[in-house]
Amino acid sequence: MSKNDIAVRDRTMARLHNDGVLSIAPAPVPEEPSVGELLRSLSSDFRVLVRQEIDLAKAEMREKVHVYQTGMITVAIGAVLMMAAALTGLWFLNQGLTALLVQFMPLAIAVWLAPLILTVAFAGFGWTMIKGAKEKMAREGLTPNRTLQTLAQDKRWAQAKVREVKENITHG
Repeated sequence: MSKNDIAVRDRTMARLHNDGVLSIAPAPVPEEPSVGELLRSLSSDFRVLVRQEIDLAKAEMREKVHVYQTGMITVAIGAVLMMAAALTGLWFLNQGLTALLVQFMPLAIAVWLAPLILTVAFAGFGWTMIKGAKEKMAREGLTPNRTLQTLAQDKRWAQAKVREVKENITHG
């Protein structure tokens, strides 16, 4: 359209000529794409969409693997602390029994009270770490939720495109 063209209604255009005459004519109807062009466009859009979904799934799985890696490291540290608690507990039992056998001397009480405090502290820290890591991994899960959401959206989009192409075929 030139600067002298004026859109009057949906499919009508008025043109003001240089000599001051106003002419009204039907506006040019834009060509509708052919079925082949629509199918090519749909195919191209679908390929791009699939690539994007694959990239999203890869990124989401990388994030999940990272969460699991850090969770497993925390579980390993917690397990080491629990093992230390178990070893300390065994040592405490030995020292406590020894103290009982020497008829409750004050030195003997100190000998088993210190390992008891360490055992409780190590066990508490280890259990807290393992429990926290398990909860974090349970919350995260392995399901790629964002990918599933976008796949559902993509399915609706593809269905709408297929309906659009069918309509163009039947009405075209």
